[in-house]
Amino acid sequence: MDVDIILKISVILQFLAALLALALIPLTRRRLAWMLIATALVFMACRRIISLWQPELPGLFPTSAHTAEWVALATSALMLIGIAWIAPMFRSIQRTNLALARSEAKYRELVENANSIILRLDPRGRITFFNEFAQKFFGYSEKEILGREMVGAIMPAKDRQGLDLAAMAADLVANPERYAVNEHENRRRNGEFAWITWTNKAIRDEQGRLTEILCIGNDSTAYKKAREELVEQSWLLEAFYRYTIIPLVIMDKNFNYIRVNDAFARAAGREVSDFSGKNHFELYPSKKGREVFSKAVENKTPEQKFARPYVFPDHPERGVTYWDWTLVPILNSREEVEFLVLSLKNVTERQRAAQALRESEEKYRLLVKNIPALVFKGYGDWTVDFFDNKIEAFTGYPKEDFDSRKIKWSDLVLPEDLPGIQNVLTEALKGNKSYCREYRIRARDGKTLWIQERSQIIADPAGNLAYISGVFYDISSSKETEEALRKSEEQLLQAQKMEAIGRLAGGVAHDFNNLLTGIIGYAELLLGGLDPHDPRHREAEEIRKAGERAASLTRQLLAFSRKQILQPKRLNLNAVVRDMEKLLQRLIGEDIYLATDLEAGLGLVEADPSQIEQVIINLVVNARDAMPLGGKLNLETANVELGESYTHRDVNFQAGPYVMLAVTDNGEGMDEETQAHIFEPFFTTKGANQGTGLGLSTVYGIVKQSGGYIWVYSEPKWGTTFKIYLPLAAASLEAERSLPEAAAPRQGWETVLLVEDEETVRDLAAEALHQNGYQVLPAANAEEALAVCESYQEPIHLLLTDVVMPGMSGRHLAEKLCALYPNLKVLYMSGYAENAISHHGVLDPGIAFLAKPFPINTLVNRVRQVLDLPAAAQAVLFPGAKKTTRQGDSFSGSDGN
Repeated sequence: MDVDIILKISVILQFLAALLALALIPLTRRRLAWMLIATALVFMACRRIISLWQPELPGLFPTSAHTAEWVALATSALMLIGIAWIAPMFRSIQRTNLALARSEAKYRELVENANSIILRLDPRGRITFFNEFAQKFFGYSEKEILGREMVGAIMPAKDRQGLDLAAMAADLVANPERYAVNEHENRRRNGEFAWITWTNKAIRDEQGRLTEILCIGNDSTAYKKAREELVEQSWLLEAFYRYTIIPLVIMDKNFNYIRVNDAFARAAGREVSDFSGKNHFELYPSKKGREVFSKAVENKTPEQKFARPYVFPDHPERGVTYWDWTLVPILNSREEVEFLVLSLKNVTERQRAAQALRESEEKYRLLVKNIPALVFKGYGDWTVDFFDNKIEAFTGYPKEDFDSRKIKWSDLVLPEDLPGIQNVLTEALKGNKSYCREYRIRARDGKTLWIQERSQIIADPAGNLAYISGVFYDISSSKETEEALRKSEEQLLQAQKMEAIGRLAGGVAHDFNNLLTGIIGYAELLLGGLDPHDPRHREAEEIRKAGERAASLTRQLLAFSRKQILQPKRLNLNAVVRDMEKLLQRLIGEDIYLATDLEAGLGLVEADPSQIEQVIINLVVNARDAMPLGGKLNLETANVELGESYTHRDVNFQAGPYVMLAVTDNGEGMDEETQAHIFEPFFTTKGANQGTGLGLSTVYGIVKQSGGYIWVYSEPKWGTTFKIYLPLAAASLEAERSLPEAAAPRQGWETVLLVEDEETVRDLAAEALHQNGYQVLPAANAEEALAVCESYQEPIHLLLTDVVMPGMSGRHLAEKLCALYPNLKVLYMSGYAENAISHHGVLDPGIAFLAKPFPINTLVNRVRQVLDLPAAAQAVLFPGAKKTTRQGDSFSGSDGN
């Protein structure tokens, strides 16, 4: 290509560049700079033209080359100035671009990290931007979502209510301004639906063409649900207000009705429409009520009143009614009372019930206060609530100690009783939840009390113990009574047992004494007919001694069984003890110290002297045996007064004055088991062949038959005390003086009617009396004796009769014969006590008695004594007996039975 063509093209390009520079003036706002550059480009084009044409223009430019150089210089200067002028603009553009890049980075970071869904749509509705929150919310990645339309991706074609979302999305693209804010359901990738509130912004260019749509969404699912619930609650609130059974009133601050509900109208006995435009205190005047309402308005605080009495002026038939009411001021935005809400509750029935309850509680309180028991409420941890203050008098502990839980009930219960009462509670929980248990507690003063608890367990829904409701009874006295009764029953059983043994012993002794009477009597007759040097004399003597030992044993049985005949006299026990001291010292030996403590002025007792001596000897011997290594024996007497507190010791105990005789040793002592049997016959703690076991039983029998009591106090290794209590003798009692018995039998001549059912005894007595001069009329029984009297015409001076016989007793026989023969003397003989002539073994006054077995001399001498008594001596026996005279008799009498 030649140079001309290149120059032409260059000229054209430079002119075009100049035009472009002029066109940049409005864009850059650098007019002068771009004009300078455009001028320079024009000059450069001119230079090329000059170089192309090389005209010769003399006078203006010296040469074309020279001219071109000047043009080039001017062009360079203009270009330099223009570039210098526009250079700051490019630096500003660079800074602006850098700031724009930073701003865009921040904007992108903000958009990406925003807690809102942000996306952009192109004019065709395709997604061009999808921020990170949107990706997480919908479950799509940016790669999966970009370029897709909303419908089918994050928006279903129709929502669950049937709304056409596809048509809405198309209309959004066509008319975005219509959807500046809209709310509809969108769908996540997992199929869940979510309500989203969208804010849409259309982005347009300078010509107004739509370039993109900016969509910002927020999850409104919870808000939508809350709004729906609020709407529903509004309806429910309205329904509640209208239909609730609680009377409600809305009024202004001047107490004019705004609205009342149906419940209030019913409570007032009016229609709802009756309250419209009315003032509350015009319908229901109350000075105090207005003051309370005014106070609520003034203080802007709620007011409550409970159980306020009121009488409806338009319903006086209702009487006094009681109401709980609450008045709540409602404040507006200026903190002023806008209106008041009044709610009421009719508590008339509750008030009446409360009044009835108070009256009932007062009755219950009085009942609890006055009943002899403790009403309580207990819990599983042994804490107890008491309903009155009797607990302090009951246990010594104040009620406050239990209320404050300082003391638990288990602290009072004896430890050995705790397991048992816990078992009762456990069993009750399994059963009907009620129980009764008895146990012991320790009071504050150390006294042990017996408690009877009657309780009902109150269980929770799970069946576990919630609390216990019950009462405590103090049964200590009844327990003491039960214990006394138990001991009395034991004593009664013991007495019955002793009585049974006594009856057996008495029956045996009766027959045995008859036999012994024959043995001893015939041995004496045999001895009387033998020379003392005769070898048979010793053998007969041994027979007599054996009989007497057997008689002694029989007497012990009779003493134990209280079947012997006692002949009491007024005695001073001090005199008896003093008279026996030497004998007792010989009995106990030198290694036992005997001490006496005898009270001066001791009262007299009624007792058989020989039997009391037997009691003392038996107790002393028993004490001696309890001190094999020696010790101390003390005999004590005293006047005592025994009260009713001793009743538990003996079922037949009689309170009154007594004389006490105590025998105390410091020997081995006895345990309770031994003490329970010591008075039983044949019971002994001694070894074989060391005792008969009748010593203490004999003492027991003598004391009981004498109307007294014997009690024992003993502890192992500490010794034993026997205390005998004999009743104080009556002051009028006169002692019978017994005549001394002669050593040898005294002779007689009188007629004796002998009545004895035992042949051996009858023959022996007849023989003995015959030998001593008496005429004897023997009879085997009462009927035979009466027959003898009928046939015998001579006087009969003495009736010698057995007391116990088949058929008629000796006493009845004597009554019959004394009615016939007033001067007839009577002598009874018997082997054991018989109530016909005695009272509980104590001989009746005026009775002559001979105990079997008896020696021959004793029989003969006793017959002589009775015959020698004055006739009046036995007159007291049968007072009022008919006295008749029989012809030929030296005694007055009459015929008949």
